[in-house]
Amino acid sequence: MANQPTVQMIAANGIRHSVAQAGDGPPMILLHGWPQTKHAWRKIIPALSAHYRVIAPDLRGLGDTDKPDGPYDLLTGARDLKALIEAMELEKPYIVGHDWGGLIARRFALEWPDLADRIAILDVAPHEGALVNLNVTSALGLWHFFFLQQADLAAELIAGREKIFLTEFFRGKCYDPDTFIPECVDDYAQAYATPGAMRPSLKYYEALFGENRALEQRNPGGKITAPMLVLWGTSGGVGAVIDMMKVWGADADNLTGKGFDNCGHYMAEEIPDEVTQALLAFGGAEGGAYHVSTGST
Repeated sequence: MANQPTVQMIAANGIRHSVAQAGDGPPMILLHGWPQTKHAWRKIIPALSAHYRVIAPDLRGLGDTDKPDGPYDLLTGARDLKALIEAMELEKPYIVGHDWGGLIARRFALEWPDLADRIAILDVAPHEGALVNLNVTSALGLWHFFFLQQADLAAELIAGREKIFLTEFFRGKCYDPDTFIPECVDDYAQAYATPGAMRPSLKYYEALFGENRALEQRNPGGKITAPMLVLWGTSGGVGAVIDMMKVWGADADNLTGKGFDNCGHYMAEEIPDEVTQALLAFGGAEGGAYHVSTGST
């Protein structure tokens, strides 16, 4: 099973989750973002599965996982994660989250602080911090927050043009569009062009300014107690416009982090070797502890 993922459907929290697995050892869960699927992890699963039992689900409403009418807020995503952990009888997994997957990992760690061994966040900032500190530069980078809020209209405009939309969407968020986009855009366009796929995915954005903002009042002053690693890209990534150590430092007491100049938002696909090394080192699989760096490499 090592290195070659197998996929199965697992029932948890009232829906069926499409889950890829590879390897043996302690559990590591990989949570992707939008507009991606578990395909986002294809370049790093083989190396990680030499050390971990790697588990990569499609998030609720995305990929091959069920697409219920709702809800799609971050607490529901965290409950999906908890239910998967219970259904698969996992103990204290190492959780890695990118984009929406990173925000689900954050909510999970705030709600159930003793259930994760450690948390790694790839190029996403808590939305509340990003919105409070909104300026012209960051607003331009977050234009899709506002467009995708108009979910019915956005879905109608994108329908039949998924590859065109995703090509332009990815272009401003990766370091090398001419390499990154041709390599992956067909897979994602096909996934989101599947009948009934796009509209449920936009419900994540419908919850952004309502339910998710309200969730910030659930754990006032709460901190993530598990060790946390934050990685970001400075060339098209969130770390280009947000001080990642500052915003995540408000959440976590045990935080380390590092930025990469040769990377945009899609870290596991753009710089898979560097991400793999960082995740393994942070978990102690190679080279011990991963030390904080507030600069870039």
